[in-house]
Amino acid sequence: MPILSTVLPWVLVILGAGAAAGSLWYLQRERKTRRATLDEVTRRLQETEKRLSAVLQLNRELASASDEKTLVEAALSVVSTVTESVGASFVPFDAWGQPMPAFTFGHIPPSTLESWGDHLLSPEVQSRCNQCHKLQALTGEECPLKQGPFSIALSVYCFPLIFAGHPLGIFNLYLPVGRSLSDDLRSFLESLFDEVSMAVESVRLHHQEVETLRTLHTLPSSRHDLVVNLTQHFDSIRNALHLEGILLQLRPLPDSRLSELRILSGNPEGMTPPGLVDQLVQNGLLSPPSTPQPIPGTALSWRAFPLLLPEGQNLGVILVFTHQPALLQRQELFFHTLAAQTAWILENERLTRSLEYLIIVQERSRLAREIHDGLAQTLAFLKMHSAQMQSALAQGDIHRLNALLQESKQVIAEAYQEIRQAIDNLRVQPDGGMQAWLRMLAESFEKNTGLPVQVDLPPETINILPEVQAQLVRITQEALNNVRKHAHASRVTICLREWCDQLIFEISDDGQGFDPEDLPTVAQHGLRGMRERAELIGADFQIISQPRRGATVRLLLPHHVLEAAS
Repeated sequence: MPILSTVLPWVLVILGAGAAAGSLWYLQRERKTRRATLDEVTRRLQETEKRLSAVLQLNRELASASDEKTLVEAALSVVSTVTESVGASFVPFDAWGQPMPAFTFGHIPPSTLESWGDHLLSPEVQSRCNQCHKLQALTGEECPLKQGPFSIALSVYCFPLIFAGHPLGIFNLYLPVGRSLSDDLRSFLESLFDEVSMAVESVRLHHQEVETLRTLHTLPSSRHDLVVNLTQHFDSIRNALHLEGILLQLRPLPDSRLSELRILSGNPEGMTPPGLVDQLVQNGLLSPPSTPQPIPGTALSWRAFPLLLPEGQNLGVILVFTHQPALLQRQELFFHTLAAQTAWILENERLTRSLEYLIIVQERSRLAREIHDGLAQTLAFLKMHSAQMQSALAQGDIHRLNALLQESKQVIAEAYQEIRQAIDNLRVQPDGGMQAWLRMLAESFEKNTGLPVQVDLPPETINILPEVQAQLVRITQEALNNVRKHAHASRVTICLREWCDQLIFEISDDGQGFDPEDLPTVAQHGLRGMRERAELIGADFQIISQPRRGATVRLLLPHHVLEAAS
């Protein structure tokens, strides 16, 4: 017992010390675990803040960029910052998939950057890159991109830029040893590049639109073709009737492309005193004589035939120079008919150009409305959400931040789908007339939405003027877009038929329908655009719908409108 009483206290002390040591070890381990967790959360917050800052910076750059060069250089800078890469490059592709001059970015001397761009376009690099499917080359792996200006070991990651199935180019990232792209970071970069692809495609389409408008406004080739055709026509008449010359002179007109146009066949100016032809033109424009007039000091006479339209408008005059003292009656009738036909040709040319220009201007207005009502509203929403995400990040509210990110992701996905559909609509260029257009639109709509589309078309081909057909196609695209966004339908029908000297065109769905008098503003813009297009081609536009009974867009186009347009 004395021994037990002596040993027991020491045993208790040892056990207590062990328990204390165990508790201290547990507390230290728990502290280390929590510190590691805190460090990880801090690292993730910093990474999230860094990525959010990159998204905001990229959005600002994309919104202000007016050309592809500025846009791509901004994207290269932002991506390089996020990934801490040594450098980055972008090789754009043209419409045929061929590489164009490369863009490069990195902390490298300008002369080295230029040689690097040349290296990226070399046949060896392009040949091997076209056959590569790995889209990355880690440290130690062979890759022609590594043979550029870099003297250090690195890894290469490639990101193809594709929009709606069309390759726009390829981004290349060059990371030093010890740096790699995690799956999460790669997914984030792919989202960024999706946004860049939309911006690049939009810039390219805008550039094409500007060039088209400039071409349509000047139309130098069309005027040249008109002059060549009329000159050849006048040459044939002059030779057949043994005339000395035929001169066409137009008055000053509102259309600068035809105003004061002069076409001369033969050489009456070389056979008359200087300046006399211009004087005769002025006389012919002011008060054309009804009989041939001799030209003093020459053996020539001249006769003026005004270019009159049926409503009486005088576009100009045709002067005929001849050695005959008078024209035969049938020649008089012939030149009166020639003047009337020439006036019709010139007026049709003017109206055609005006219609082409009007269509382009209206298309620009429609695109502006769609951008304002769609993309601009989405960007405004995302801007507001970005501010909310910054606030949540500053407060450390990860749950709210994650919810905001998920909501923004959904909005971006919907905007991407809408822009993709809009650009696809601008791309379609089928052959085979209206029927081919409608079948192609139906197939594209079924593919993008999963909704079945029934297309009812007459067995025989209906010939429709290109300018009328273009408007009908755009109306169809807008109607299908409304079905996709608002109808909640399970089936769509497109019908084109002829009835009682009318062309009837309908797009119907079995969706929730609506009250035409009670529509949201966005839907009203779409209907207004369709109505404006219908009025442009002289069609009667109707909307037939009731709540829970679907909707029908109907156009009635009389045949005489088509004939008048032609």
